[in-house]
Amino acid sequence: PVYLFVGLLPWNWFAGSINESTMAIVSSGAFVNKSTLPSEILIMVKVLSNFINYVLSLPVLLLFIIIFGVSIGLPLIVFPVIVIIQFLITCGIGFFVATWEVYYRDMQHIVMNLLQFLFFGMPIMYFEQQLPLKAQKLIFLNPLAYLIKSYQSIFYYNWFPKPFYLALLALVAIVVYTLGFLYFRSHKEEFPELV
Repeated sequence: PVYLFVGLLPWNWFAGSINESTMAIVSSGAFVNKSTLPSEILIMVKVLSNFINYVLSLPVLLLFIIIFGVSIGLPLIVFPVIVIIQFLITCGIGFFVATWEVYYRDMQHIVMNLLQFLFFGMPIMYFEQQLPLKAQKLIFLNPLAYLIKSYQSIFYYNWFPKPFYLALLALVAIVVYTLGFLYFRSHKEEFPELV
């Protein structure tokens, strides 16, 4: 139960943020038309509100950890780093999907289906060791899978995530955020006419 819960909480933060970000611009026409409010904030608010839900769920996770006698210790100091990485990745993807929804109004349905598909490709409901080696390698081509694994490392295994992979994940987060932000910004001038 602890392993499952550790993976589900950050996944719910990610999936909820992306679902809500998809509609953030289209459903906020009044705000988009006000030039004083940067449209980027609409995406960040969705990510932050889901992050607050995640934080509020952490005491329940800690209760599970205590009940099931799972050890947590020094690796917990890496937790803020992983949270920042997830925030950047989620915002970056949120910028992309919010922009696409302005031009292609069925994007929300595609995003929902992709998230469901992606969920089963993550080591949340199963241990990756249960899969063949080739399948394990395929799963970890997805940076989000290693993000979930990082949470499991500190909360379930009481291990430090491997520094090389964590650094690589941080690099991916910066790139995804930057590209998403620039893509969003390059189209934001057209939003008032389209929403």
